[in-house]
Amino acid sequence: MQSVIGRPSALAEGQTCELRIEDEVFYLGSDGGRATVRRAPAPDGDVVVTMSLDTLYSLLTGQATATDALGRGTVDGEVGIAHHALEAFAGAGLVEQATAG
Repeated sequence: MQSVIGRPSALAEGQTCELRIEDEVFYLGSDGGRATVRRAPAPDGDVVVTMSLDTLYSLLTGQATATDALGRGTVDGEVGIAHHALEAFAGAGLVEQATAG
């Protein structure tokens, strides 16, 4: 998740997304157009997205798009907000690997 923090985010200020990955819960938001991630439930979240760890991995490694990931999981709330929240995740793991190597 560290690789997502600070990436450009299409989420509007004040929009939030709760992301549930198996037993973990994350709060996704935006600060100044940059993605924020907290390990906690989203207070008054606009949308809740639930997906498997495999789907998250596919998203982070660029094997899946935000649209693909949403299709593999469940969305409770505004799909457009969920899509904006997950766009920052697409390929984020690849960027982290490239800068580490």
